Amino acid sequence: MRKFSRAATERSKCEFRGIHWGAATLDYVLTLAVILPAVVFIFWAVPRILQLTYDMVCSLIAWPFL
Repeated sequence: MRKFSRAATERSKCEFRGIHWGAATLDYVLTLAVILPAVVFIFWAVPRILQLTYDMVCSLIAWPFL
C-alpha cells in the first residue's frame, strides 16, 4: 500500500475545496440569471392576467343585460 506525503494530501484538499467554490458561484449565477428574471416576469404578468380574467368574467355575466 502506497502512502502519500502530507503535501500531496493538503493539495488534494485544496483542489477539492475549489470545486465547491465553483459550485457556489454557479448557484449565484443561476439565481441572478434565471430565477430573478422569472420572478420579475411573474410580477408583471400576474396582475395583467387577473385584470383580463376579471374583464372576461364581467363581459360574460353582463352580456345578456346589454
